[in-house]
Amino acid sequence: MIKLDVNVLYVEDDEEIAQEIRFFLNSRVKILFFAKDGEDALEIYKEEKPDMIITDIQMPRMNGLEMIQVIRENNIEIPILIISAYNDTNYLMKSLNLGVDAYILKPTDLNILYQRLEKLAQPIFLKKELLQRNKDLQEINKSLKEKIIQERLLHEKHKKLEIEKNLMQYHAYYDALTGLANRTYFYELFKEAVKISKRQKSSFRLLFIDMDDFKEINDTYGHDIGDGVLKEFSLRLKASVRESDNVIRLGGDEFVILLLDVRVEENLETLVQKILFEVKKEFFIDSLSLSFTCSIGVSSFPQDATGLDTLLKCADSAMYEAKQEGKNSYKIYKKEDYA
Repeated sequence: MIKLDVNVLYVEDDEEIAQEIRFFLNSRVKILFFAKDGEDALEIYKEEKPDMIITDIQMPRMNGLEMIQVIRENNIEIPILIISAYNDTNYLMKSLNLGVDAYILKPTDLNILYQRLEKLAQPIFLKKELLQRNKDLQEINKSLKEKIIQERLLHEKHKKLEIEKNLMQYHAYYDALTGLANRTYFYELFKEAVKISKRQKSSFRLLFIDMDDFKEINDTYGHDIGDGVLKEFSLRLKASVRESDNVIRLGGDEFVILLLDVRVEENLETLVQKILFEVKKEFFIDSLSLSFTCSIGVSSFPQDATGLDTLLKCADSAMYEAKQEGKNSYKIYKKEDYA
């Protein structure tokens, strides 16, 4: 008898019978869980999620059929085998109605028990094999995805994915209105940036950018004009940065720029001033001439934070401070200012 690669929950209140069958099963299944009644068995079932259940019928507190009924309300697939001294039609019919897969009378023939277990285990083996294959495919897809993201980060950045190759992936990673990378793609870019930073022992910056008084445009001229402004604003942000920088639309009028290799404050100052200058130029949307400014907050990895959410909060706090001081400016996050 080979050892079956299944986890089994065995429920029996008779200590003598339980000892014999537990001894038999311990060397023939992967993991054996044991309970003395239905209530204890349900707790183990919920916590351990076994592959198969073997149970007696008559037990204290909750009998086997009551336990099976509770389990079947949420799981109609798990194989259940009853070992019982009851051989009358009433118990057999109740068992069938509850979807019991096998019924063995006491005293138990251990060879028959093993044969039933082996038969019931076959669908479990097939399911595990399919799950493993699916897991392997997911790992392959994950590797391909990471490779695509890394190539975009290091070489192309914001070129659109070739739509004829993978239209669904394009929509998953890019903002439909502006064509910029979206929040989902940003999280992937951040992971890659962290890897590069750790490998090269370097730092990088986040620029959190918010348009000043953008809500008034939507309220005054409507969302179509507002969308036109966001598109033009996105183009100006892209025109202000280098090919190696990453412009992301988080949502609404909130944008982020990921700067991978700003090494000195002078370079950062030049870049930020260029953004402020470009944004301040007149916007010509349809027949309207509009003027805008923006506020910018800057945070640094790993100096200010190592997690993305915290790093964003730091940059957002600095951006809010820039707004409070009159807008059309930027602030660099400093921990001591927020202690």
